[in-house]
Amino acid sequence: MQTPDQIRQLLAAKIPQQAVPYCESLWHTWPFSLKLAGSRTSKAGDFTVRNNRLCISVNRNLNPYLFLFTLIHEIAHAVVYRQYGRKVSPHGREWKNTFSGLMAPLLVTKYFPQDLLGHLQRHLQNPAASSSFDLALTRCFRKYDLHPDGFMLLADLPQQALFRLQQRWFIKGPLRRSRYACQCVRTQRIYLVPGQALVSVAQLPLFA
Repeated sequence: MQTPDQIRQLLAAKIPQQAVPYCESLWHTWPFSLKLAGSRTSKAGDFTVRNNRLCISVNRNLNPYLFLFTLIHEIAHAVVYRQYGRKVSPHGREWKNTFSGLMAPLLVTKYFPQDLLGHLQRHLQNPAASSSFDLALTRCFRKYDLHPDGFMLLADLPQQALFRLQQRWFIKGPLRRSRYACQCVRTQRIYLVPGQALVSVAQLPLFA
């Protein structure tokens, strides 16, 4: 478990400065270990329990607003676990209410830009297990990413577009629930890739 100074320094490097005291107070109330993870396409963060310790990881490459949103999402899991154990659904009513309640003090322009606030307020009326189910919110978050030109959301590419992800080339296929069935060019295997994945575009289809 990190010390208060370590948590403060980690938070200050990853979230908007104005939100650091609030997140610190949550850490003091519900102590958890916070780890920075690599760039994961399948999830932005996760929550686990190890030896009765609450452990949260958040992808290190997220922009400050998405990092803050993801962190609160995972803290809500920690709170629900301490209150209910494993007796309730991971993203059930208890988690939805807790997540919305923890986010409520942050829904002002002191913490998030005005264009994000409208999407967040709508999303939090019935929050989903993943923000990737809400493409409007995802696109708004991605506006604040720092990435080179030529990158875009997989969801914004047409079918049959050729793109690169994690050093491999794929062809975008049809949507299957919240993920796209994409074929790896080298192996011909099909992978389910979330629509919010940031990919580099090589070639758009000749016929849309």
